[in-house]
Amino acid sequence: MKANGVNLYQIFKVVALCLVILPAIGSAKDDSHELAMNAHIRGKGRWNTCDMFARDLCQHMACAGTEAHYVVYDWQDDFHGTGRHAFVVYRDSDGRYWGMDNRSVAPKWLSGQDPVEWVASFAGDIAAKFVDAWRTTSGDSSSEDASAYAVSLHARKFAKLVLAPNPTTIP
Repeated sequence: MKANGVNLYQIFKVVALCLVILPAIGSAKDDSHELAMNAHIRGKGRWNTCDMFARDLCQHMACAGTEAHYVVYDWQDDFHGTGRHAFVVYRDSDGRYWGMDNRSVAPKWLSGQDPVEWVASFAGDIAAKFVDAWRTTSGDSSSEDASAYAVSLHARKFAKLVLAPNPTTIP
């Protein structure tokens, strides 16, 4: 059957095929990378907002049921500048670990299975020393309020870490 030169049967087949295939593609998609690159996470793209960004991203990951870790490390560069930094490590649907902070454009694949190895992988050439880490979800988010509470507890813990004196050298 044709209407205005268009085969309606062909259009029906394409629409039906899309209705069957697109949900399957969408359900297999891993949203953790999309969450990590969300430009609307508080603190994204700004300096001195790593804690704010990491807390917010961890909360989003926890609510989405993604395993996420809030990781803190001290760093020292070649010019004797020092500081403390927080970033988020999350696991994708294939079991790989990725790191994301407030200044990164895209997540960075991380080698290793624990926070000490993640810090070394994320920091790259900068001297870095692991300080602390905690997991915000087990990968099965049952309560948005519970995960938000866990993140706020860890935020207070980070505030205490930030107020602690920074080492002048990292062994």
